[in-house]
Amino acid sequence: EIASQYKNLLNNNDEIKLFSFDYQNIVMHIFPILLIKENKREFVREELLKLGIQTGIHYFPNHLLSFYKGTTKLTLKNTEMIFPNLLTLPMHPDLSEEDVSYIVNQLLKVLKK
Repeated sequence: EIASQYKNLLNNNDEIKLFSFDYQNIVMHIFPILLIKENKREFVREELLKLGIQTGIHYFPNHLLSFYKGTTKLTLKNTEMIFPNLLTLPMHPDLSEEDVSYIVNQLLKVLKK
């Protein structure tokens, strides 16, 4: 329900790309978004944190993890291009509809800065 609310509130926003999920058949433990403007993630994270909204960074490219260092010469250009613009929004069962609306409204304000 929370993921669906995020989707409904953020859908058709030209500063964010949402990922396609079957919200009826999965349990979202995080809600990732892709920021369209490059190099804006840290700014958005810091501004939201000032407002009491913690965000996360997930999906670090596996082939760049230290565990794999030196084991492959693989480059995944799309993964490396997308990762710096991924941001995960708060997601937990205690979020109310009002909480999600507040998070989205503040995110949209920050994105306009």
